[in-house]
Amino acid sequence: MNASPWDYFFESTNGDGVEKHLETILRAERVCADSDWRWLAAVSKLRQNRSISLDEIDDHHLIASICPTNKRYSIEILPTDDFPTTPPEISCDFQAGFDFNWPDMEHSLSSLLESFADYVKRIDFVVNSLQACDGFDFELKEFDLDDEETNAIAATLIVKETGEVLQLLIDPLDPNSFPCRLSSSIPDRFRGLQYDWNVDEPLLFNLENILREADQRAFEKVSILP
Repeated sequence: MNASPWDYFFESTNGDGVEKHLETILRAERVCADSDWRWLAAVSKLRQNRSISLDEIDDHHLIASICPTNKRYSIEILPTDDFPTTPPEISCDFQAGFDFNWPDMEHSLSSLLESFADYVKRIDFVVNSLQACDGFDFELKEFDLDDEETNAIAATLIVKETGEVLQLLIDPLDPNSFPCRLSSSIPDRFRGLQYDWNVDEPLLFNLENILREADQRAFEKVSILP
C-alpha cells in the first residue's frame, strides 16, 4: 500500500469514484492504526455539513470558512502526529477568543468546525453592529479582541463633529447589553450618568442617545454656574 492513503485513493481510482471509497471507510467504521487514515476518515465526514465551506483539503491541513453575513471567517486545521488522540493545531480569525475542548467534542472535526461557526456568528454580530456606527456621526477607527479580556471585542469610535474618542468593550455573548466598558476622551463624560440602555435597539441608537444625554447634562451644569 502507498505510504499516503490520499495517494492510494486518488491513484487507485484515477480521480474517479473517490466518494465511493470514502463512503466505504465510513460504513465499515474502519479502525485505522495510522493517523493519516484517521485524518482522511475524519475529513470525509465533513462533506455532510453544508453550512461550512471546505476551501482546501489535503493530507496535512484543512482550510474551512464560514460566512454568517457579509464577512468570511477562516480556520486552518492541521493534524498532529497522533491525531485524533491529541487535538489538531488550529489557526483562525479572532483566535485568541476561541477555545475548544477536544475530548468533549468526541475527537470530531465536525464538532470543532460547528463550535467555530457558533463563535464567529457571535463575533460577526458585534462586527456588524460596530460597522453600522461607521457613518455620518461616527468613524470606526479600529476593533479587535481585547488584549486582556480576549473573549470581548475592544473598539475605538471617533465622534466626527467633535473629535471625541469613545472606547468600547463588547461581550459577544451579550452584545445588546450595556458595553463592558464605555469611556470617552472627555474626562468624566459618563460618570454618574443615568442612562437606560435599550437592549432592543442597535448599538448606534444607544450611542447617539447616551451622547445626547451627556451633552444635555453638560449644558445644564454650565447653565447653573454663577
